[in-house]
Parts: sequence; C-alpha cells; structure tokens
Amino acid sequence: MNGTNVVIRLIDAQTPGAHYTVTIQGENIYDACARNLVADGSTASFHAFTYVSCLLTFETFDTGTDNSVNIASLTGNPNYPNNPRETRFIAGFDSRLAYPDDSHDNYGGRMWGYITPPSSGNFVFYLRSDDAGQLRLNSDPNPALSTDPGGAVVVAEETGCCNGFHVNHSSPIHLNGGQRYYVEGLWKEGIGGDYLQIAAAPPGLSDADADNLSPLGSEYLGTIGNPDLYPTLPNNRLTSAQSGNNLVLSWGGPGPCGPGVYRLQGTDTLATPSSATVWTDIPGASPVSVPKSSPHKFYRLISP
Repeated sequence: MNGTNVVIRLIDAQTPGAHYTVTIQGENIYDACARNLVADGSTASFHAFTYVSCLLTFETFDTGTDNSVNIASLTGNPNYPNNPRETRFIAGFDSRLAYPDDSHDNYGGRMWGYITPPSSGNFVFYLRSDDAGQLRLNSDPNPALSTDPGGAVVVAEETGCCNGFHVNHSSPIHLNGGQRYYVEGLWKEGIGGDYLQIAAAPPGLSDADADNLSPLGSEYLGTIGNPDLYPTLPNNRLTSAQSGNNLVLSWGGPGPCGPGVYRLQGTDTLATPSSATVWTDIPGASPVSVPKSSPHKFYRLISP
C-alpha cells in the first residue's frame, strides 16, 4: 500500500503503448485499517507509458501552508515526487504555459522530460524563476545512460528570486546531436509571482542577449507518460473525403510540434472504458489515404 493506492510492481518490461489489464485474484486487498478493500476479481486497464515528442510533463505539489522558498522545502515534502496535486503536458520549458498568472501560492513545481539537441556542440543553460529554481541535467555522453533521471545533477540554480537569464546559468556543457538527455526544472513558490523558465544557447552571449532569450521550445523536448492523457486534436480538425476506393483523411491546426504535426491512429472498436481501446498507428503526414477495405472504423489524432 502507498497512501490510498495499491502499488503493483511488475517484474517484466512493458511494451510501450500496449494495453494491459490487472486482475485481483485469490482474495480481497485491504487497506491498513482493514476497512476499505479492492475486491477479489476486480480489474483495472491501462496503456503502458510511451515517449511523446514536443511535450514536457508539468507537475505541482501541495506544500500546505509552507511559504518557504528554498528547493529543499519541495524535495523534502512527503508529497514529492510521487504525489503531485496536478499533472499536465506543456509544449515548452516554461511554467507559464500551464500557470499563466500569479494566482498560485505555497506550492512546489517540477517540469521534466528529455532534451534532444539538433546538433552536437557546447550549450549554456539559463534559468530564471520566482521564487527559487533549479535545473538538473543528465549530460552523460553514453546514450544508454543519459536518459536516467538518477544521473541528473544541478547545473543552474536561482536561490533568490526573479533575476534575468544572465545571472543564473550553467557552464558550457557538451551534448551530442540527436541524443536524448533527461532534464528537470524545479521551483518553489511562496507567495506572489511564480514561474520557472529555461533557455539554452551556445556559449558567448552578452548579458543583454541572454536576457532576451525565449524559453526552450517544444521542438527540442519530449517526455514519457500515459498516452491516454496526451493532448489530442479536436475531432473537428480531422476531415475525410472519398477518393475512389480510398478514404482521404486530412488535418491541420496547432500541435505541440507545430501546425498539423500529429500521429494518425485507427481502431475497429471503441471499448469501455476508453482506456481499453487498442489504437494502431497509421503512418504518413496529412493527407493520408486509407483503403476502404481497412479494418479501421474509427480514427483519432495524438501528439507524435
């Protein structure tokens, strides 16, 4: 048991995106008070986590009435890191994409995922935050190790509040183009303003140029998570037309990787609950021609 949840640990690796059903067999499972139970025969279905490009995971943690503003008051809180009060997916390294104003107080936040540089070279990472903020990065040159959160170390930190990018930044860090590196940004909010923003650039910027940087955009980022929770494109953005023996599917509009950059999926049956539906990727960019003989009856768009 973990708080109010039953934690089931799996020995074998899961297939990313595959659908699984867990069944309680043998006897009821009770909580520590022996009053609440999960009944024998109960089932729960889920999809294994998958990697998605162009998004970061945004989480906030309730710290009660603790209005202290140091990172230790977040990382030392019992809610961190396994009990976020809120989880979202955002298309950039900027907490303002989730919390656009200053209406949130007494909490801690984390944005995490992976950064993939477009080319090899040295990069300086810049941080600005309100209140305290911290950037952690696993810059291991070995691709088999660089995605491990346990290898991330602090590379930039704001211990006060509200300085420009030029004040809090890393030393130059060499990264390999096309390689994924685990990255996370933490911040602790007391009262008043609250944000964390991360930027990156080659070495040599003046203070003024550093302060004018924009936070890292979605094209360099990615994360892993429950595919059922990734942002989907509204159905009215997916249009269809008949062309001979084919169904032509088209889409556009904004997506986390840019206009129209989404994956098309199809299925023959919509299950109940919806998380039990098994979706199959259909390759290609808009427009895509699907034979009418295809077994798929339903289609959707998801983040790539």
